Amino acid sequence: MEFGEKLKKLRKAKGLTQKQVAKELGFTDRAYASYEQDNIRPRKRETYDKLAEVLGCDVNYLLVEDSPHDYRLGYGLIALGALMMGPPAWVTLAAGTVVGATYKGNKATKVSVPGDSETTKMLELFRKKQVLFQATAMGIIVKALTAKNIVFRIGNKSMLSELRIQPKEFITIEGQSIESWWFDFFSSKDADPHELSNEQKVLQARALFTPFSAVNADPNRKVSIVVDDKDLFDELSKMKGNNSYRGLITAILIDADKVEIEREEPLSFFETDEKEDKLSII
Repeated sequence: MEFGEKLKKLRKAKGLTQKQVAKELGFTDRAYASYEQDNIRPRKRETYDKLAEVLGCDVNYLLVEDSPHDYRLGYGLIALGALMMGPPAWVTLAAGTVVGATYKGNKATKVSVPGDSETTKMLELFRKKQVLFQATAMGIIVKALTAKNIVFRIGNKSMLSELRIQPKEFITIEGQSIESWWFDFFSSKDADPHELSNEQKVLQARALFTPFSAVNADPNRKVSIVVDDKDLFDELSKMKGNNSYRGLITAILIDADKVEIEREEPLSFFETDEKEDKLSII
């Protein structure tokens, strides 16, 4: 989805007219309309920040151009790309091809290259690792919820079929301050024998956070990004207070070897209600 289409969808989701958004931003109606028509882009980061605040999304959602292919897979492999190669080389999978993307400013230049057998094997191992971690982590989460006597049931993702961004797992909860809890999972522990740079860690954390910042905030929903690497968890934790999203998102650190949840940290809160997490797992 391109920049202008994102603005239009976010604006309509909030029930605003172009005129109302332009007034909030201090722009002329024509200037804002040009953004939605993709005729021009903001030149300053401050403008992106203003747009994100008015439209209720994370600024990274506006800065990153979406792939026309599988959105969730793309972001997962961006994180993998950060582990393997680091910026500016990102990896995504689309139409049976491995696509390398180099970024210049806010524009992406994509070059398709044939997928070789080694790359295919690497991606297959990556997928298998993610599936195994998801199953392990979900088992640990279910055990923790049961120990706290929280009444819940595993959600059927067909209930969310109309949503473009979906969790990998979700549960519905009874008698608590939230009704739905979404989970995303990413295993990066021991993924690379070399030490990752700070820039790579930051990129990986943002790639995991950004998809959910595009979902309209709901006071009855919580989203948790579940990881197994302490360094990645720490980078996610730094996003608290450094994003404009106004929904409840937390990061959860799993120790698969000890079969336990080590930590949970809030990344954003619903609107401005920065109180304790409505439903902590630990």
